[in-house]
Amino acid sequence: MKYVIISLCLMACSLCANANSAPDFLVSLPDAKYKAATEGKLYFLKFTADWCRPCQWMDEHTFTDQRVQTYINANYVPVKINVDDFDGMVIKQKYEVEYLPTLIIFNSKGKEVARFSESLGPSRLLTILEENNTPRNSLRQKAEAPVKEVSPVSPVITRPHLPQTNTPSPIVSETSVPPLEVPSNTNKVEDKPGTNTSDVINSKPVTVTTNTSINAEEMAFLNGEGIFEIDVKYQVKEGYSIQIGVYKEYNNVLAEVNKYKKSYGERVFVHIDKLNGQTVYRILIGHFTDANQANSKKIGLESTGTICYVRNLADM
Repeated sequence: MKYVIISLCLMACSLCANANSAPDFLVSLPDAKYKAATEGKLYFLKFTADWCRPCQWMDEHTFTDQRVQTYINANYVPVKINVDDFDGMVIKQKYEVEYLPTLIIFNSKGKEVARFSESLGPSRLLTILEENNTPRNSLRQKAEAPVKEVSPVSPVITRPHLPQTNTPSPIVSETSVPPLEVPSNTNKVEDKPGTNTSDVINSKPVTVTTNTSINAEEMAFLNGEGIFEIDVKYQVKEGYSIQIGVYKEYNNVLAEVNKYKKSYGERVFVHIDKLNGQTVYRILIGHFTDANQANSKKIGLESTGTICYVRNLADM
């Protein structure tokens, strides 16, 4: 009986050790890059989604393996990228990920060294991690710490005037995007361009007006009814564009992008950034090669009552 009790205690301790050594997946890519650089480790991006069965299989069988857990904790900075999130969807597009699960390994300098788009068992993953963990790939680097978040600001609700057009409404595309919820407001905040990402927020509230001429198609979009195609492409930071809005929730961004495309007939971009510690999404209209072209478009938009600013994409 004494030996049975001792054995049970040892098993319990072993289970606790296994649970405590599980890889601590980060969700912030800038934090992971900084940690990997300063600690001299590699990092990897694990692209996943709640609906991905092979991803769930790896979570249950591969990343619970004690050998894998121990090796990752000692040599890697693991990052979880959920492609159902707006930020994750943009990162997925940037690294041209087409299949799930996908694992991309980077050295401490941030250079991609390996990529695998398949389900990996414990032994296979451990071999991959060991093969890429070379002294050359794990050198300590100097890096700037990511901007720390501060208390979020209260959003200001506003809605710019939009001209009425008969342009067909575009179709928006990505199978992994969750259905839109009906927004109670646009959750839009105002900011003016500055020399850094700490832009100024106007605290003066703007009255929200109801668009009485909204059609059935627009109402379906806002209510999240049906299936919408979203085409997300990574935009090189060159040229100029017109900023017309800043939002704190991406579901409202999708609805507004659809509306602006219909109203202005221009290319529409979304810039993801941190503003006073809060993730925000800037909507920009048009892509211009020089500032004069952008200013001409800005004057035209202002004539409709739209508040907007010319932005140099290289500074964003």
